[in-house]
Amino acid sequence: MKLSYKGWNISCHPRKKEDVNAIEFRFWDVVLEDKHSDKTHTFGVTTNYTLSEIEKKAFDKIDQLIKEEEKK
Repeated sequence: MKLSYKGWNISCHPRKKEDVNAIEFRFWDVVLEDKHSDKTHTFGVTTNYTLSEIEKKAFDKIDQLIKEEEKK
């Protein structure tokens, strides 16, 4: 999955398996990358989340990061 929102790229990748014998991935790493700087932010979610739930969490986090940056 890859998309963008307010100048940030959003990508989602399966987290590497901690146990090589595990049958399935249990976590996703969501990576937020600011197109205009070298800033990145990563957070993890379980595979129980739907894509739309992950998208909403990413959008909310980007809004929070933008608001924090404006305060500086």
